[in-house]
Amino acid sequence: MLKNLALVSLVIFMASCNNKPGSNNVARATDSTFVISGSISGIDSGEIIFGHRAGDDKVYDTIAIKGGTFQFAGKVPVSEGINSYTCMLVGKDDAVDLLIQNANIQFTAKSDSFGMASIKGSKAQDDLKAFSELTKTVDDKMAALGTLYTATTDKNVKDSLNKVYDQCDSVLQSLVPGFVNGHPHSFASAYIVSRTMLINPKEEVLGSVYNAMDSLVKLSKYGKVVAEVLDAAHKTAIGQVAPDFTINDRDGKPVALSSLRGKYIFVDFWASWCGPCRRENPNIVEAYTRFHSAKFEILGVSLDKDKEKWESAIEKDKLTWQHVSDLKGWGNAAAKIYGIRAIPANFLLDKDGKILARNLYGGDLEKKLKEVLK
Repeated sequence: MLKNLALVSLVIFMASCNNKPGSNNVARATDSTFVISGSISGIDSGEIIFGHRAGDDKVYDTIAIKGGTFQFAGKVPVSEGINSYTCMLVGKDDAVDLLIQNANIQFTAKSDSFGMASIKGSKAQDDLKAFSELTKTVDDKMAALGTLYTATTDKNVKDSLNKVYDQCDSVLQSLVPGFVNGHPHSFASAYIVSRTMLINPKEEVLGSVYNAMDSLVKLSKYGKVVAEVLDAAHKTAIGQVAPDFTINDRDGKPVALSSLRGKYIFVDFWASWCGPCRRENPNIVEAYTRFHSAKFEILGVSLDKDKEKWESAIEKDKLTWQHVSDLKGWGNAAAKIYGIRAIPANFLLDKDGKILARNLYGGDLEKKLKEVLK
């Protein structure tokens, strides 16, 4: 869905790096370390930011540029295979995704076209580039659709754009199995699957792609991410009884999902800081107003960390249903159980707690409720 477009990049898990920005000493990689040596033409000094995640927290390393060069050293644990970074020049919008292995890596770019940087020395990066070339046409179309979606406020137009976007996403995902089958030993394969197939996973396809990976790739950082989501997909497939969880409400009282059985339940994963979630809230409010009297209930599960901002968003958006949060952000216990990789995400349950549908957006929720609440 287009609503998740800005959030897909959140599926990055990596360790912090140790380096001394601006050092004049030229470091060399070892079997257990990497060194990125960068050259940026068109700029003599400045800063470059390397963003990553350490656990559930976002971490940013700011590296000094001196004489148009920089150096960034760190370590990739052998068990993880690769680390992923998103880097950008301070003051510029272009970003570069890097897949780093323990090696000497050369980074060459121009300040006015930073996103077109050349990266040499990482086999995983080479494989990522090959996949990007394979998907360039559909990637460009999806980016254009995202621009159109942001520019319009017409609900019908947004729904139409979402349908076209979903078609493009299906095309993109159809290219992944062939790539993984052709690159079973590449750590980039697990990363690519984590970026393209985990937001709304198709259990059978995801399982087949996962099984095509080499055993070492399966045991890598992103291989483990894929395995976790695949396990969650088994448990949250249509027709399965939704996994139970208990999280405190706004007053600190525990609420179990299973305690709401007897009604049709819409489990909505969202957060106050999530723009696409906030834009989707009016659609949910409309459905709740229309069907609440017909034994339709909503349980909002927030991935917030700040209680005040969470509660403020509830009041501002007029979300009058029950809400829970453990205030752990992406570490939310229910989100982990359900394999949530981007928000908004949701599940519609029947009166017995069985999953009827997932990820209903726009007018799709009302359409589904009309169908089941005849």
